Parts: sequence; C-alpha cells; structure tokens
Amino acid sequence: MQLYPGDVVTLLLIAADTVEYEGLVVDERGMLHVPLAGDVPVTGLDLGAAERRVEESMRQFDRTSRVSLVVTEPEGRQASVIGAVTEPGRIP
Repeated sequence: MQLYPGDVVTLLLIAADTVEYEGLVVDERGMLHVPLAGDVPVTGLDLGAAERRVEESMRQFDRTSRVSLVVTEPEGRQASVIGAVTEPGRIP
C-alpha cells in the first residue's frame, strides 16, 4: 500500500521507550509531520519505504530507533465525482 495525501497513520517509535503517535495525517504536500523529526516526504512510498525514511529522519535524535507505520484511515484513495450525477463529491 502506498501513502497519499489524506491518509491517516499511527506511528510506533520503538527505542529505549516505545511511543505511539496516533492520527498523523499525510498533508496535501505529501509530508508526514513526525514529532522531533519534522516534515518527512512520504507520498507515493509504500509503508516499508516510508518507515525507512522516517527512521532516517529520526537518526539525528536516536540512532537505534525503529519505526512502524500503520494506515488507520486510507483517506488518500478518493476520487472526485462531478457532473450529471445524483451525488457529486469525493468517494473512496
């Protein structure tokens, strides 16, 4: 599964202490705002590649940390329906 703007993920940061960050959203620029590391570009990456990219961003703070990402709301997979339809709008 690839990440797209609108996707909501849970980030599990495994280090000396394990910390879980719920409700992180891939923004319209394709960035995932990670506490401490800041904005990390993840759009179009599969979960494994996104985890590695977040880990690389975290290395300046903790060289041994591991990251696990879980998509909790795949909102990035939506299409806009417009025109002569009964219910225009965004649909999954």
